[in-house]
Amino acid sequence: LTASKIGDFLPQSSEYKLQSPRHQGPVVPHAPGQADPELGRIVGYVGSTGLSTGSHIHIETGDGYSPHDDAGKPIPQSVLNNIIVDGRALHAYNMTSGVGMRTHPVTGEQRQHLGYDYPIRMGAPIQLKGGLKYVNFHDAGSGGFGKSIMIQDDRGNNYIIGHLSKGPDPAT
Repeated sequence: LTASKIGDFLPQSSEYKLQSPRHQGPVVPHAPGQADPELGRIVGYVGSTGLSTGSHIHIETGDGYSPHDDAGKPIPQSVLNNIIVDGRALHAYNMTSGVGMRTHPVTGEQRQHLGYDYPIRMGAPIQLKGGLKYVNFHDAGSGGFGKSIMIQDDRGNNYIIGHLSKGPDPAT
């Protein structure tokens, strides 16, 4: 089983309680039909970079495009706790690739990876809470992050979430 296919085996039931090395205990989502009052609108949906990597999202610090941004710096746990994907905090999912040198899943070359990858089912909605706010949507087509959103924490730090299938739902 390769890391690129792990997302195919993640449970899809909202009743499933995930365990993670970074989270000591079960993650219990809200009961179906009960919205978390702190969650905002849907800001994007999980996508994929292609068949070789499966459905997943990538998150990194900075804006993802500036040559001297903060890419590759650790992402605070408070940010990972407040990105909600498919009803669960992002930190509850198992990270398949972190910051550092790795074998690129497409080219097979050793390359620096500047963010965190999480295998999550295709089309899962992404929402924000806890002081995180949506900044903008970018559609780079088939290069780089592809469709991505920029978010910002309450200290003004930017984070980019890439490999989305589509951007935000219209504001209501």
